Amino acid sequence: MYKQHKQTKLLMKVNPRGLFACFRFSFILLSFWFTVAFSAHAQSLPIVFWEKALGGNRNDDLTFLQQTSDGGYLAGGFTDSGQSKDKASAGYGLTDFWVFKLDFNGNLVWERTFGGTEQDICNLMVQTADGGCILGGSSKSDRNEHKSQPNIGSFDYWIIRLDANGNKLWDKTYGGTDYDFLYSLQQTPDGGILLGGYSDSGVGGSKTVWNGLPDYWVVKLDANGNKLWDKSFGEADADAIYVLKQAPNGGYFLGGGSAKNTEGLSRKRRTGDEFHVAHFDENGMLLWEKTYGGHGDDYLTALQPTLDGGCIIGGVSTSGRNGDKTQPNLGKGDYWIVRLDAKGEKKWDRTYGGKNYDYLSSIEVTSDGGFLLGGISISPKGADKTHDSKGKTDFWLVKTDSRGNKLWDETYGGAEEDALYALQQTADGGYIIGGVSDSPTSGHKESRPLGFKDFWILKLNVLEPSWNSRY
Repeated sequence: MYKQHKQTKLLMKVNPRGLFACFRFSFILLSFWFTVAFSAHAQSLPIVFWEKALGGNRNDDLTFLQQTSDGGYLAGGFTDSGQSKDKASAGYGLTDFWVFKLDFNGNLVWERTFGGTEQDICNLMVQTADGGCILGGSSKSDRNEHKSQPNIGSFDYWIIRLDANGNKLWDKTYGGTDYDFLYSLQQTPDGGILLGGYSDSGVGGSKTVWNGLPDYWVVKLDANGNKLWDKSFGEADADAIYVLKQAPNGGYFLGGGSAKNTEGLSRKRRTGDEFHVAHFDENGMLLWEKTYGGHGDDYLTALQPTLDGGCIIGGVSTSGRNGDKTQPNLGKGDYWIVRLDAKGEKKWDRTYGGKNYDYLSSIEVTSDGGFLLGGISISPKGADKTHDSKGKTDFWLVKTDSRGNKLWDETYGGAEEDALYALQQTADGGYIIGGVSDSPTSGHKESRPLGFKDFWILKLNVLEPSWNSRY
């Protein structure tokens, strides 16, 4: 202490401004680090602008939700509700396709039901340039007033083209002699359509190729839904194509489940399931494929292309810090994302979770270069989850920067079960999120329940931080 005091006196003797300069430098340095630290936490936070429950008198499952060019929203999924509540159209079979249009404030503009006498499960929707859309899913129904072509096998791929008012323009059925489940639908730059999913069918019907075992099945169509070609990928225990997305540098990314140790996979499977991602060209020729995982089970559920020609893949992981996973497991199941370059090589990976089970269902690349992750959580507050649970299961959002560092997380739900399946950043910089709810009026859910399960949609606006106006 005495020595330090002598040095201070010496500094003042040599330069009377020395001590002041030291204090000034320390203050600037402290202010700099305070600003950096405060800025890291002063991120734009979402607030609920409106929320809406829609449904009939039974079970309604939302699977897709997108903003339209007029500022409204298209949403839908499948239903076993009859004509009741918000559902003005009758039910036709065990389950039907159900799609509706909302305006900017979440008010119902129109709704349509399509189906046959059996199960018709709508999983997908892409918007078309004329303001309409293409619905896609799986159908077990035979020909009827909505389905112009007969059933081919057990379940078939079924797509429906609608105009801007929800009126059907045409529909097409594709399948083999057994089970074919459509999980992905993508428009192509030439105006065509690409379908991808899981097939248990041999050669027959619409299927011209077969590897002898259940496989990924990709079907290329022209703009009117006529088949141009089909391809099969994968070997034994191939799960499904869950995502098909156009790659920025041409061709398409395919994301799905892993296959067993067989020739043709660029990396060998470990003890559990793995993320499987591939890149193929416009003609269906495979360019590369990769698998990523730890020593537990890792299930890919989402994929989005990135501007550098690569992609981000994500899903749920039960693996610890091993294999391709660089961060430890936080609960029984966590969100896990992997950032890949244009050649499919890993750049980084990140794990997010609470103390129980968290299931990632959707990823969005945001306008700031970061990522928005959404899914289902049954975890209480703890680890990466900063808010208490609202009910048995909740919507859980995680916002990250471009390197996958968490900026904020939010939990939305009522007193019972709420499951998020779709999200998108909106034109105003906010977000639209949606899923399924059986919660009563409670928590964030102000809408009254309509049936056993309802569509539940929340519009989130962004609250900009105002700390910089006060300091």
